[in-house]
Amino acid sequence: MKNKFKKLLAFAIFAIMAMAMAVTAMADGTTYTLSINYVKNNQSTPAKNTYSIYQIASGNVETLNGSQVLTNISVNNEFAGVLTDAKLAEIESLETDNSVVVALAKKLAAITNANGFTMEAGKMFTGVTSGSIAGLAPGYYLVKETLHTSGDASIATKYILTTVVDNTTVNLKTSEAGITKKIILEDKGLSGITGASDTGTLVDANVAAIGDTIRYQIDSQIPEYPADATDLYYVITDEMSAGLNYAGIESIKIGTTDIGGSCTVTNPVGENAKRVEIKVDNSILVANGGATITVILKAELNSNAQVGSNGNPNSVDLEYTNNWDTKEKHKTPKDTVITYTGELKIKKVDQDNQETLLGGAEFAIYGPREDKKAADNPEALENGEITKNGKTYYYYQTITTSSEDATKGTATIAGLDAGTYYAKETKAPDGYSLKTDEIEIVLSVAPNNANCALENESGVVAGSENAESLAAANSTAVTNYQVTWNGDNDETTITNKKGTTLPGTGGMGTTIFTIGGIVLVALAALMFVVYMRKQKKQA
Repeated sequence: MKNKFKKLLAFAIFAIMAMAMAVTAMADGTTYTLSINYVKNNQSTPAKNTYSIYQIASGNVETLNGSQVLTNISVNNEFAGVLTDAKLAEIESLETDNSVVVALAKKLAAITNANGFTMEAGKMFTGVTSGSIAGLAPGYYLVKETLHTSGDASIATKYILTTVVDNTTVNLKTSEAGITKKIILEDKGLSGITGASDTGTLVDANVAAIGDTIRYQIDSQIPEYPADATDLYYVITDEMSAGLNYAGIESIKIGTTDIGGSCTVTNPVGENAKRVEIKVDNSILVANGGATITVILKAELNSNAQVGSNGNPNSVDLEYTNNWDTKEKHKTPKDTVITYTGELKIKKVDQDNQETLLGGAEFAIYGPREDKKAADNPEALENGEITKNGKTYYYYQTITTSSEDATKGTATIAGLDAGTYYAKETKAPDGYSLKTDEIEIVLSVAPNNANCALENESGVVAGSENAESLAAANSTAVTNYQVTWNGDNDETTITNKKGTTLPGTGGMGTTIFTIGGIVLVALAALMFVVYMRKQKKQA
């Protein structure tokens, strides 16, 4: 019996010694620093907003098996009804982003949000904006964001419950929305742009003709909102320039699911008629955090379109709730795309003196697109088609060179897409011959802009900003849209020779002289016959 007792006593002493070796109490009065950081793309940066920090419970720091733990926990009275002994035991080994801990943090925060809430001095720290706070005693702390600036694209990380037993860093999960816009390239005309035959290609710029419908793809990401967030604001705003008319929305989807019925589309009238707003319902936002909304929107290039290098921009931005408690909103930068349209410029001059400008010349213009063929065409143009190099070109319209002093000898047809065109002279200026050959005119973007690579004032190619993920950033608005057209400010010069009559063509004056000559020859022949008969009779 004595031997058994001695063995038990020895085991107890050994256990006590082992525990003493495993648990080391920290000295009283030690304080720590709590840092609050954002983590984005694996990069950590100090938080930008304002936080309040509440001490929920206090305790001692002890080292157990090499890890520092909180012992002798005492919950502050204000929170004792929520942070019970059972709840303490449940969360002891859980991470701060565990769903149980998150739910507990919301309950604790609800207490601090209540009217009349007060807390013992020294256990509440407000207005923390530097990203860290020093001098914290060991314990459990609630971190609550109290001011989220509109300039911060990330969604507010509202409540975090963390243990402070050492210098501690709280990494806030950032979730933000982004928006990008592209033109969906159509397979018709557009031969001046590389890749034009690849229907459906998404580009930042294209070339189109007046009357064409341009289709745009807008991709907008939904941030991570809590399921109980209400009155969320999420509005996509599309803004068109004067040369574009809103032509409707083809679809609004998340993946393959149509959500158009859960969105409100507004197209204001008057001075804001060029703006289209798409407001997404609260229910869609809370149920689809992290998903991307894809909008297919259409616009028509109209007769007010800027012709040539200036182009016709279309921009989109997104404004959304970035703090679901205080309802602050953040607006993204605009993402801009642009549509160009070209023009043919003809200058008619005297072949021998090209300083002499000729008005009154008429030209039939033929182009590559059958859908732009005129409904009616002059009888002289047969069926309104010509064939060149095995390709058919269609009659668009007839233009006449001006006789006005300021614009004499010139004619223009505007609102064309890139491609090859032909001008056929159908009426020559008075006193000049008619050119029978069609004149080829090519409209294209200069080689260094063959992909319509637009640069902003800083020399950044438009669209390169969009290479980042939607969550990471929005593209910067393009502020310098110009590209170079071959033929910008330069007419196609067509010459005519004076005084020569071509069969079936030419001025009326030369025709009269020709007829007169024929009459004189016939009269001479007749007189010769009469003379010969008279001589015969006399003989």
